[in-house]
Amino acid sequence: KFQDQFYYRSNSNHTRFTFSDIIGSSPAMQAAIQQAKKVSSFTSMPILICGETGTGKELFAHALKEET
Repeated sequence: KFQDQFYYRSNSNHTRFTFSDIIGSSPAMQAAIQQAKKVSSFTSMPILICGETGTGKELFAHALKEET
């Protein structure tokens, strides 16, 4: 079960988020961010993001889209 406290920087100029907007302190969150960055290079592959409510799936989705 993946649980972490994470925060994102508020930026009223846009509604998209990048990986630098996701701030996590745990090793698990840092590993998830690094893995997502690696996966973002495979633009032709669909990516399924799973997780409990409030775990930051939408932030990761925006960051992946911005990265490609």
